[in-house]
Amino acid sequence: MVFGVVSHFIHPGLFMAFYLFYFVWSFCLLSESTIFLILGRKRIREWAQVDWERKCNEASGDTAEVLRNLVHLIVLPNYKEPVSVLSDTMEFLASHTYAKEKYIICLAMEQAESDSLSKANQLTARFSQSFKRILVTTHPVGLPGESRGKAPNVSWAVESSLKLLSEYRMEDILVTVCDADTHFLNDYFLCLSYTFASGVDRQNMMFAAPISFYSNALEVPSLVRVADMIWSITVTQQMSTGRRVRFPCSAYSIAMKLAHRVGFWDTGPEAIGEDVHMFLKCLFKTRGEARIETIYIPVGCFNICGDSWLKSVRARYDQMVRHLWGTFDLVYVIQQSILVKDMSYSLKLWAFYEMIKVRLVPATLTYSVMILPTVLRLVFPVYSTEPYISIFGALMFIQVIFLFPGIGTSVAYELMHKDIVTQAVAKGAAQPSQRRQWKHIIIDWILFPLVSVGFFFVCSIHVHIRQFFTDNINYQVAQKPTTPKHLQEVLVNSS
Repeated sequence: MVFGVVSHFIHPGLFMAFYLFYFVWSFCLLSESTIFLILGRKRIREWAQVDWERKCNEASGDTAEVLRNLVHLIVLPNYKEPVSVLSDTMEFLASHTYAKEKYIICLAMEQAESDSLSKANQLTARFSQSFKRILVTTHPVGLPGESRGKAPNVSWAVESSLKLLSEYRMEDILVTVCDADTHFLNDYFLCLSYTFASGVDRQNMMFAAPISFYSNALEVPSLVRVADMIWSITVTQQMSTGRRVRFPCSAYSIAMKLAHRVGFWDTGPEAIGEDVHMFLKCLFKTRGEARIETIYIPVGCFNICGDSWLKSVRARYDQMVRHLWGTFDLVYVIQQSILVKDMSYSLKLWAFYEMIKVRLVPATLTYSVMILPTVLRLVFPVYSTEPYISIFGALMFIQVIFLFPGIGTSVAYELMHKDIVTQAVAKGAAQPSQRRQWKHIIIDWILFPLVSVGFFFVCSIHVHIRQFFTDNINYQVAQKPTTPKHLQEVLVNSS
């Protein structure tokens, strides 16, 4: 943004060059997003047709040996989450094929919550026969250098769990981190197990999946639903690129040996976006040996909801502030690129470029392509002369082509969402009533530009200004629904 303003005062021609570059680049990004979203939807459909349980059962050789010894440590970090939310999540996990044989649930509680152990005891008593084992860890308050958030809780939980699981080899433990309200299909862990067991250099692997907000999407305000719709599109398209640098979101899995190798999760203010930051930490601490694989089995998430329409929208905006606070990861990439000498420069550049895309583009795209050129044309007469006026006129006309990747994205998303809900219904994790209707589709895509500006552009500027003054954020737990009616039906049918 600053360069755009400064370039004008150096020479109007330099600003025009900047404007043209950003214009072309933004169109390429939109087109890339559409292409990889379509590819992601295609792979989700293909992977849904695979019988992952059969593939696991028919595995042979080294793959079969790894599968035989493999256990899943599933970490449920939580703070002031209702028992019903955690119970629903564990109910879904308990319905999985190998829950009793392979799943070790870690209830990652916080000492700062007065009744955390009481909640853990309730859940342990209810589900003690549903899983191989249930662990309870309690993250202490006020450890030196820590900031409030998910990362310190997860790091404490995983490190503590490793000590409690001394009967297992570290190489046989696969850690899955998620939010307290995350719902996994049975196929996720079957596919994850097979992909890990059959992978090369599996001890340096992380895994991530597309996320989909279908659980209560029709019960929240359109503004909230569209904000999460954009988030789902962004995660799916960037997880489908196949590039060395891809960022997990919300729910992901990692080899325990890799987590131990890099010293577990960072716990300071720089790690507020613990999912992205952990991948970057693994990438740099292993000198580029760590890699991430996509599991094309979508993970179900809940939309935030408050006690009223306004509180729901406000809560979603506050959550977006936390998400975008991860801008510090861009500084982390620059810092580590300088400190880590024996790592390929191309990989460092890819990490930097991808961080620019996910952290700075939302804050600068609308400003650089629309707002800044309009302001300069109104204030400085030079842009009403040739050749500038002709260039502006041509670009305004050409902006019509931006509609094409937008239309492609909307069609791909609606088809993908339909596929995901259909898959969830078939697996007993959703109800047909959770499918989007035409009224939702029309309203949501009309609101799409407004939400993009309000929840991404404005929120990004808000975050960047705040980060000039502090590196800490007041972390608050987002309110989620407590067993909505449709979820009660799903759990009853699943049982």
